[in-house]
Amino acid sequence: LWTEYGKTGRGVPEDGIRRAAEKLLGESLADFFALAVEGTDELPLAEWLEYLGIGYRLRPARNAGDEGGYCEKSEVIQSRLVLGARLVQKGDFVELTHALKGGAAQQAGLSAGDRFISVAGLQVTTENIDDLLARYGRDGAVEVLAFRRDELMRFQVEPRPAPADTCDLWLLPKENCSPGQLRRRAQWLKQQ
Repeated sequence: LWTEYGKTGRGVPEDGIRRAAEKLLGESLADFFALAVEGTDELPLAEWLEYLGIGYRLRPARNAGDEGGYCEKSEVIQSRLVLGARLVQKGDFVELTHALKGGAAQQAGLSAGDRFISVAGLQVTTENIDDLLARYGRDGAVEVLAFRRDELMRFQVEPRPAPADTCDLWLLPKENCSPGQLRRRAQWLKQQ
């Protein structure tokens, strides 16, 4: 790609990357590109990773900072209630930076820029919001006080279970893997 396009200053055509990969492999990748690049269906990640001897699961995040990653399969993660929003601590208040589409915050009328003052009458921080939602949101709506510009507003928010949007990966036990899986995993991870 660099020799043909980058060095020459020519743009890569729409199918240029696919053609270059097909040239290297010596076979058509049309079906793969239709699925993985041009399609909108979920990718079969569990199947692809199992081929490499890697376990895969999606689960609810433990907290706002949970980005998933390597884990032990046996770990069970309890679902938590969430607002469906991204929040940042700004001094004495929590600012809503994003109200996620279809989330509890958006459904209640909260918007980006709103500054949370309290949840269920208690001062809210990014550190305690999960606890407050767990304590007061299980039975339905919880009152949120927030400033929108200079106006104090009340919102009734019904927290929802966190979506399974955090990925865990782990090495499948060697005794459960075929020689091919172990070989491919070692090659992929650059292991001896």
